[in-house]
Amino acid sequence: MSTTTAAAGMLSRQRNIGGPGFSRWMVPPAALCVHLCIGQAYAFSVFNLPMTRLLRISQSTPDDWKLTDLG
Repeated sequence: MSTTTAAAGMLSRQRNIGGPGFSRWMVPPAALCVHLCIGQAYAFSVFNLPMTRLLRISQSTPDDWKLTDLG
């Protein structure tokens, strides 16, 4: 079977129709949850240093959380 035939079979109409109980309305909330999780980790890594400077934090205390614990 050639690559073109395999790709055509994978994208065939019969394979792309959702089965019983499949709801297209569950796809956007699931995608939003994934993007929020990825965005939260990215936002924390980007804003961590500016937030510490804004709050004038120069050194950590023994009771502070470690960055590895937050991750």
